Amino acid sequence: MKYLYLLLCFIIVSPALNAQSAKDYSVMASATVSKNAPVIKLHWPLDAGATGYKIYRKAKTDASFGTVLKSLSGTATEYADNTAAAGQAYEYKIVKTGSVNNVAYTGYGYVYAGEEVPAIENRDKIILLIDNDFKDSLSTEIQRLKMDLLGDGWQVIPHFVKKTDKVTDVKKVIVKDYNADATHVKALFMLGHIPVPYSGDYAIDHHFPDHQGAWPADVYYGNMDETDWTDFAVSSEVAGRVENHNIPDDGKFDNDILPSALKLQIGRVDMYNLTAFPQSEIQLMRRYLNKDHNWRVKKYTAKEQGLIQDNFGGMNGEAFAASGYYNFAAMFGDTNVASVPYLKTLAKDSFLWSYGCGGGSFTSTGGVASTSDFVTKKVNTVFTMLFGSYFGDWDSKDNVLRAPLAGDNMTLTNVWSGRPHWNFHHMALGENIGYSTFVTQNDYVNYFRVLPGYFAINPDATERFITPALMGDPTLRMHVVAPPKITQTTKSGASATIYWSKTADAEEYYIYRTDDLNKPFTRAAKVAATDSVYKDMSPVNTSGKNYYMVRASKLQHSGSGTYYNLSQGSIDSVTISTGIQRENLVKLLQVYPNPSQTGKFLVALSPETNAIYTMQVTDIVGRIIYSNQIKANQMQNGNLTIDLGKAAKGFYTLQISDGENTFTQKLIYK
Repeated sequence: MKYLYLLLCFIIVSPALNAQSAKDYSVMASATVSKNAPVIKLHWPLDAGATGYKIYRKAKTDASFGTVLKSLSGTATEYADNTAAAGQAYEYKIVKTGSVNNVAYTGYGYVYAGEEVPAIENRDKIILLIDNDFKDSLSTEIQRLKMDLLGDGWQVIPHFVKKTDKVTDVKKVIVKDYNADATHVKALFMLGHIPVPYSGDYAIDHHFPDHQGAWPADVYYGNMDETDWTDFAVSSEVAGRVENHNIPDDGKFDNDILPSALKLQIGRVDMYNLTAFPQSEIQLMRRYLNKDHNWRVKKYTAKEQGLIQDNFGGMNGEAFAASGYYNFAAMFGDTNVASVPYLKTLAKDSFLWSYGCGGGSFTSTGGVASTSDFVTKKVNTVFTMLFGSYFGDWDSKDNVLRAPLAGDNMTLTNVWSGRPHWNFHHMALGENIGYSTFVTQNDYVNYFRVLPGYFAINPDATERFITPALMGDPTLRMHVVAPPKITQTTKSGASATIYWSKTADAEEYYIYRTDDLNKPFTRAAKVAATDSVYKDMSPVNTSGKNYYMVRASKLQHSGSGTYYNLSQGSIDSVTISTGIQRENLVKLLQVYPNPSQTGKFLVALSPETNAIYTMQVTDIVGRIIYSNQIKANQMQNGNLTIDLGKAAKGFYTLQISDGENTFTQKLIYK
């Protein structure tokens, strides 16, 4: 009876207010852009109950929206910004006042808009924490992920951690990396069951007392003020779930509210304790990493539209589904947002984004979907939001917030959106989802918050709770450009030449280079879409290895304007040694089989009679995997076998040198 009573408390509201829909509390705004003034024009559908609109504008990095830019009447459906400049992006907030059945309401909309906004080429550094259980079993997939992150402009700082490590010890690893380069360390990606911090003595779903206590708090890892996280004040053992119990000195923190702003974008992919799925944790993680990679290289796509199933309604102004209405409008325009059943629709049609809410449990969103649905059904949505009772406490067995990521479907991310509302509108102009997570977790002033009045005590309206968490890869982006692939790199004297296969999406290609994969790539050139070769006459390293990356670029159109969007980068290397003539090193060289499925490669060459050859194999980040020095007269018929069978599958570089000249050959172990 207690559970039923609490569930009713969650969903029953005043009849007059419940007659309003979540859409009333939204402004479904989008933008059109032009090279000529007005560069940006905001649009939204007519709301018969609206009495007025206020428009605000700020730069993305500004702390607040400040004063009103323009006030409009309730019949307005657009605003032209005559001061916006081409090539610049601006963030807008539209606040609507209105009345339905003599009950006043306020709606919100957000658009990050611009015309031909430049591409984001470097995204800085990301800490990649990997569950140690995957070190060997998923080595190939992890290496591919690292290369995917490099190819999207990230520098990767990897660490393996154990499930049993203390959260404070994991935090020390993160803080050390952050303090070493606080300007550039921007994100944290947790792959696997990285130890879960717990904190607080609250029930953000307002199921008191059976869900009151400590909840999962990944935000702990992104907050660098360690001394502000205490573990002495809370003594609470009333929750039905033992993990929510919180007593002094138990390793769970006291904080309900962030002590200060986060410094890192955070995301987690965690398949632990999803026993409803027949696959093991390793198999589920492999499936997710394959989906992640396939999305990045455009092996699958989804229609640019948003789906909403709202089983709550206005909810006395909390309007949980408003997260769907105003975000999706900014992404796709209001006419591409559909209020339809979640599972039934996603079984037969694809939606890039979706939202569903209803009274819930740890394994279900009432009337929307359950964990078992994600085990057995195809759900054709890439980014989703779910909201309901209990499952915002996501570190539970078969939790429905994590389950969509494990399914044999398109889904890559999920969040518990409603308390608070999440803000993804920056993604419509090229930001990664981790940035949206960072904005949401840090906000308490700029965006639509849960409104006071529903509960007698409601600090949600103004505070930054510790509960918001992204399930999924924080580096993912909404729009994907099919990538090119480098097919060959060659050298001639002190120059390098890169060849690639073209992609139909490309309107230009961006060429990057570096001499160290631990350094950021810098752009060397932009070339036309008709080109598929680039010659670098002055490589960064004139006496060693150079890395090159090619990315396709296109002008991306969205519900918020246009921006230059880059594909994943294809990366390869070439070693430059000034003055080397390849034919002086070997008269004939063959490597076979290449690719090799066993990791064994036969190197056949016709050597110079008295030469001493140094052979070295390195992986894509320059680590030496194999090395050997052999005299020409010791080679049996000029043949030598290189065995990489114990190494991870992937791409490697073979270098053969006689001390004066060097030959380089790519090896593929698949």
